[in-house]
Amino acid sequence: MNIYPDTSFLFSLYVADANTPSALSIHQSFNSALALTAFHRVELRNAFCLAVFRKQITQTIADSAWQNIETDLQNGVLYFKAVIWTDVLKEAENIVKQYSAIYGNRSLDVLHVASATILGASHFITFDTRQANLASKIGFRTHTVK
Repeated sequence: MNIYPDTSFLFSLYVADANTPSALSIHQSFNSALALTAFHRVELRNAFCLAVFRKQITQTIADSAWQNIETDLQNGVLYFKAVIWTDVLKEAENIVKQYSAIYGNRSLDVLHVASATILGASHFITFDTRQANLASKIGFRTHTVK
């Protein structure tokens, strides 16, 4: 099973927040590794830094969460998947032309859906309803956790 999580889902797997119990439950129900791209890495690291800046977590928690991601990559809980960014951007442009005026998606959300498409994912996990609607329209089996 090829599962693509968006960054908000991954954040809740690695940093305790209101969505963590749902994220853990969904992740355990799949019992399958989750895709992680370079895009995820940048967004996750930034999300951790923003949470420190906003005083939602400490730097120690952010560092520990990042170390857990690296450990999970080594242990196969996550697997790194490279994408060709020109392909992702081309797919994203097609998605924007077809769906953004209907669903009102942000560019970063479209890039996640385009990345999942390029990677051939079958499932898309997100906390974002708009993003889930878009992913569903594209043909993913979506899992929106609220």
